[in-house]
Amino acid sequence: KFNLPPQRCALIALEPRVTAPLMYTKRVVRRFGHRFAASPTWAKEIGAVSFRWPQEIEAPSARPECWPYQVSMVNAEKRSATRGSLYGLRRQVIRSCDATGISLGVVGKGWHEPRHLRLLRGTKAVVRAIHAGQRPHLKEALGDIGIRPISEVGVVENKRDALAIAPMSIVIENSRDYVSEKLIDVITAGVIPIYVGPDLSTVNIPPEVAFSCEPRADEITNAVIEMSSFDQAQILAAGREWVTSESFHLHDTKVVLEQLGETV
Repeated sequence: KFNLPPQRCALIALEPRVTAPLMYTKRVVRRFGHRFAASPTWAKEIGAVSFRWPQEIEAPSARPECWPYQVSMVNAEKRSATRGSLYGLRRQVIRSCDATGISLGVVGKGWHEPRHLRLLRGTKAVVRAIHAGQRPHLKEALGDIGIRPISEVGVVENKRDALAIAPMSIVIENSRDYVSEKLIDVITAGVIPIYVGPDLSTVNIPPEVAFSCEPRADEITNAVIEMSSFDQAQILAAGREWVTSESFHLHDTKVVLEQLGETV
């Protein structure tokens, strides 16, 4: 229990509702007189001041000349019972790529787990949603328990190595209300992001640095198949230009957290 009055407590939100539903309940939020959120959407929800998502920025790397896969997806197999979750979309995209013959290298843990462990994680997600006073989204939490990607790469410790397996990467945020490190990791790796998330212009990121899609598996797989070499070159050029700009470095962890610390 909190022993301090709300006026002396600060909440710093770095997780979306789909992964931390309890944090967004009124009984938790009202304990904090000062609130800060790494998304303008979250900030509006909980009456907070928004700040940029802190990014561990690496220097841009050169693109490899040989790619073992057509496209990559770097995500663990996760479950949520909160509406708005995009974990299920990732599974749909894997199914769609495998069905259409797209060579998709899936990097991350959990994709080779047995069904009972996935069912357990899905059940825990349902319990979290209920504790937060939500009606759980059972299909999102418990659907497609038996999925196994055809091209499962497994865990790759270094992100750059994980992204070096394909010239494009499918980047699907946990939900469409924030931009995490996933997008910038892909851009600085010299890879083309096929992106599902919020409108990038609302979070101070130029939209031309990614190929943005609606959260539909068919639209995402079509982007992989149909994106022209001209479009690919334009996106890569926009990404290279942005990472050398002053506005890009405003997203750096050191800059963001120093500003946040001063505000707090």
